[in-house]
This record gives sequence, structure tokens and C-alpha cells, in this order.
Amino acid sequence: MKISLPSLRTGVTIVAMAELAVMLIFTLHECTALKKQITDMTAAAQQAEIEAQAKQREIEHEWQQKADAAAAAAQAELVEVQASYEDSLQSLYGLLADYAAGDGLHADGAGGDPTALPTAPAAPGTACKPCPDGRSSADTAKLQRLLEQQMTIARDCDITANRYNELLKLWQGVQE
Repeated sequence: MKISLPSLRTGVTIVAMAELAVMLIFTLHECTALKKQITDMTAAAQQAEIEAQAKQREIEHEWQQKADAAAAAAQAELVEVQASYEDSLQSLYGLLADYAAGDGLHADGAGGDPTALPTAPAAPGTACKPCPDGRSSADTAKLQRLLEQQMTIARDCDITANRYNELLKLWQGVQE
């Protein structure tokens, strides 16, 4: 933009030029102040972003530690449940093996069941009523105890299987 001055001799023109120069100086000073404010605000925003990222990393690290601890606890309980399940199965297999070998059906109570009490032999002159399938009543009682033990083990296996399934659900939740 070109400013035409009619004459440099007139006092009005010099005063106008002086006022224009002062306005330019104030405008430059204001621009410098605004530039400093913008620089300060940018630095503050960058610092806030750095702090927010550090805090986010700290929170993520904390959550990862909690997830790792939960996964380790779930894994430990899963191992415990599997061991309990295996023990129950081994006990069941042992009882079935004793029964199959005939150890559980001795009439004198000396069979494979250590908690079984010996049965008294029939008094002389009294006859035991035979079972329809040829077993004695002592054999039937031992078989009944064996079946009760089997049901107890089956119940324990079901309880263990339910805990195992719950742990698997928990484990899958932790992994997600």
C-alpha cells in the first residue's frame, strides 16, 4: 500500500507519520507478546501431553500386573483342581481294581477297604440266607459300601469338574 504525502513540510503530515510509527511499534510489541503467549501455551500443552502419556503407561502397567497376578492365581487353582480330579480318579480306579480282583468281597472283612469292620462268622448251627445271585449278605454289604464310595468319588469328581469349568471361564475372561 502506497501512502502519498502531499508535503513533508506540513506539520500535520509529520504528526501523522509519527502516530503511524508509534502504532506500528505497539503492533509489533503486541505481536511479540502474542507470539510469546503462543509459545508458552504450546510448551505447556506438550508438557501436559507428556505427563498424560506417562500416567497412562503407569496405569496400563498396573493393570497388566493385576491381570498377570489373576492369571497366575487362576493357573495355580487350575493345577490344584486337576490334581484333585486326578486323585479322585485314581481312588476310583483303585476301588474298582480291588473289587475286580475280589479283594472287596471277602466274607471275613479283610478286603481292600481298610475302614470295613470284620463280620462275625455265622453261629454254629445257623445258616445264612443266601442271596439270590449266590453272594452272601456280607458280600452284599461290602458291595453296597463299595458303591457308596464310588458315588462319593463321583460326587467329588463332579464338584471338581464344576470348579474346573469355573476356573476355565475365569481364565478366558482374564485372557480377553
